[in-house]
Amino acid sequence: MQSFSDLDKDLKSMCDIIDLLEFDRNLILNEIEKLMEDLDDIKRKRPDTIKQLSRYTKFMEKLIRIIEVPDVRNILEKKENIEELIVKPNVLAEIKREISPILLLFRGIYEESINVNNLVHKVESECCSITCKKNNTFICFCCKTNSKSVIKLCGDLRHSAWERGTRDLLKESEDLLKNLNKNFEINKHFDEIFTAFRNLYDISSKIAHGIIVEDNAEGKEVWNAISKHEYFRKFFDNLLFFALISLNHKVTQIASVNS
Repeated sequence: MQSFSDLDKDLKSMCDIIDLLEFDRNLILNEIEKLMEDLDDIKRKRPDTIKQLSRYTKFMEKLIRIIEVPDVRNILEKKENIEELIVKPNVLAEIKREISPILLLFRGIYEESINVNNLVHKVESECCSITCKKNNTFICFCCKTNSKSVIKLCGDLRHSAWERGTRDLLKESEDLLKNLNKNFEINKHFDEIFTAFRNLYDISSKIAHGIIVEDNAEGKEVWNAISKHEYFRKFFDNLLFFALISLNHKVTQIASVNS
């Protein structure tokens, strides 16, 4: 088992995307509200999509419900310190209860949005042969002559696929993000955004695979990890930013199918 306290260095290295990109949190929430209305409209017109969209609906509702708690908003907007939240057991209990479900929903949506397995095959087909970064072994994908090295190379391939998929996800929302800040440039801050998403994904995967659960109290472990003021803001701001671009991706994807 692994405690969330072991992830301190990951949380420390993770930027706050909303601060980094100089976005207005209220404008992001307004855009998410509009996209949720679009999502509801899609479900009304196409009831067959309700099950497909349920993961997005649950993720948005749970995340926004936490962020809209006045004490949480005040912390995100630097109007209160996290110590003021800690002495409010009812608010704290709700956050702890929802953290793990929110992270697991985030994980599923990120995987779906990126379609990482499909991208791995694309990267593989584009690189008939490639040198494994880990052991400098030359691999030929046409004949698969070195199966051990192919397995070792999988990590590099998946990283490249995640990177490409995340860039595509941002590219799809570029116009929307430029409306929030006209100076937004994907390449300028891509590494920081990608690292933040991957850190959140690694954390959520540890929950999914039972690595950090201690006596079924993963909510407590998560709280222990983010209970520093700076980490708390990073955690929820980055989830909020992801919510915006993933929801925009889904609405755009369905609209393109219907057109």
